[in-house]
Amino acid sequence: MTPASSRRPAIDIARGIAVMGMMVEHLIPTEGAPSQLGRLVNTASGWFTGRSAALFFVLAGMSWAIQMDQRPSAGDHQWYVLRRAVALIAVGCILHLTVWPTEVLIAIGCALPIATFVRRGKDRAVWIVLVVIVFSIPFVGNIARPWVAQDWNDAGEPLLNWSTCFRLVFFDGCYPLMPWLAFVFAGMVAIQVQSRRILWFTGAAAVVSFVLVGVHQLQPAIESPFAIEWVPTSIPFLLVCGGAAFAVMFGIEALPQKVATSSVSEWLGCFGRMSLTHYIGHILLVVLPMRQWYPAEEWPTRIGVIAMVGYLIIAIPFSVLWLRRFYRGPIEWTLSKFVGSERDGG
Repeated sequence: MTPASSRRPAIDIARGIAVMGMMVEHLIPTEGAPSQLGRLVNTASGWFTGRSAALFFVLAGMSWAIQMDQRPSAGDHQWYVLRRAVALIAVGCILHLTVWPTEVLIAIGCALPIATFVRRGKDRAVWIVLVVIVFSIPFVGNIARPWVAQDWNDAGEPLLNWSTCFRLVFFDGCYPLMPWLAFVFAGMVAIQVQSRRILWFTGAAAVVSFVLVGVHQLQPAIESPFAIEWVPTSIPFLLVCGGAAFAVMFGIEALPQKVATSSVSEWLGCFGRMSLTHYIGHILLVVLPMRQWYPAEEWPTRIGVIAMVGYLIIAIPFSVLWLRRFYRGPIEWTLSKFVGSERDGG
C-alpha cells in the first residue's frame, strides 16, 4: 500500500461518520416504533436528516481546497477535475435511473468544477460567493417552490429527466446546489482561516440554530421564515446542518492525541476513505434486498438497526484490511482508472 501520511486524518474520520449517518437515514425509520427504546432510536435517526449530507459536502470542500493548495501550479489539474466531475455525474445518473432515485453524486460532480473555478481566484472570491449564496436563499426558494410539484412524484422521489435535470441539480432536488454549494464553500473557508475562528463560528451557529428551532416550534407553518425546510432549502436548515457539520469536524480535531490515534479512530478513518464504496455498497447489498420484502421501505425499526449493524460488522474490518494492501477502496480505484489519479490530503 502507498503510504497515506499526507492525508488529514480528521477528514477521513469525519467522512466515515458522514457515511454512517447517511446509512442511518436510509435504513433506520424516524417513526413507527412501538417501544420506548424504539422511539428513542427513531428520534436519533431523525437527527441525522440532512446533517450527514451537509457534513459530506463540507468535507468535500475541505478536501478540494487541500488538493488545490498542494498542486497550485499543476497544469493538468483542471482536466483531472473535469474528468472526475463527469465520472461522478455519470455514476450518479446510472444510480438514479436504475436503483437509487437521489442525485447526491450528480450534485457533487457538478459542484466540483464550480468550486474549483471559484477558488482559483483570490481567497476573497470564496467568501463573496458564499455570502451571495446564503443571502439569495429566500429568493431561490420562492422561485423553486412551484417546481417541486412538477419534479417530484407522489412517493417523494425526484424525477430526473431532460426537462427536470437542471432544476433538480441546482434548485429543487434533494441536494440543490443553490444553496448546497454554501456547504462546499464553507468547507473551503475552513481551510483558509484559523481553527479558533471556526470554533467561534460553530458555537454561534449552534446558538442561532437552537433559537430558530425554538421559534419554529412556536410558528410551525411551512411559510414561516423560520421553517427548517430541506426542499427548497431554507436558511435555518443551512445553519442547523452547517453548524452540526463544523461541530463534528472540529470536535474530531480537538480530540486528545491518544484518542485521535486509537484503533477506533483508525477504523473510522479507513471506513471514511472508502466512502464511495460504502455509499454504493450499502445501497446494493442492504437497501435493495430489503426492498424485496418491504417495497415501500417501511420496515420495522429493529430490522433497520440489525441491517445497519450487520453491514458495519463486515464493512469496517473489510475497509481496514483492504487499505493495508491498497491505497483506495474498490469503487474509488475503479473510478481512478477512468479519470486518472491525484492523491490528495483529504
